[in-house]
Amino acid sequence: MNGLNIDSIFGRAWTLSKKHWPLLLILVIVSSMTGQVVSACLQPSAADQIRMITAMMDNNYDEVTRIASGGSGALLGVKLAVAVVISCLLSWLIQMIMQRVSWQCVTTEEIDLTAQFKNCLKGYLHYLGVCLVYTIVLVLATFCCILPGLY
Repeated sequence: MNGLNIDSIFGRAWTLSKKHWPLLLILVIVSSMTGQVVSACLQPSAADQIRMITAMMDNNYDEVTRIASGGSGALLGVKLAVAVVISCLLSWLIQMIMQRVSWQCVTTEEIDLTAQFKNCLKGYLHYLGVCLVYTIVLVLATFCCILPGLY
């Protein structure tokens, strides 16, 4: 009788991981870097950072705030909102690609990355809808269950 046991599950997982580790590593690195790359675009330049440090040493915090916000606090808020949305969309796309590649790796043990990428782009709106519903339910559950429990 061929049943499931821990040795066969972990053995197969280890075999697949050894076979496809470069691709999986690249996908994990790209996935973890999306938010950091987008937020790096919002960072002040080196010259602005020097001016901010100089203003801090002079205790001129109004100048620090002005330099950090790029002269307009409202503009920083818009930039930040756009960066968060772009970061989330890219992260969800990469997660979808990772899930499809992992599934293909487990079921067929052969990976066609270009076909998976094309399929992900076709089904991205459906996946995006599922992620948004999941996020909304998670936030509502937090407000309804967790926060009253802490209060």
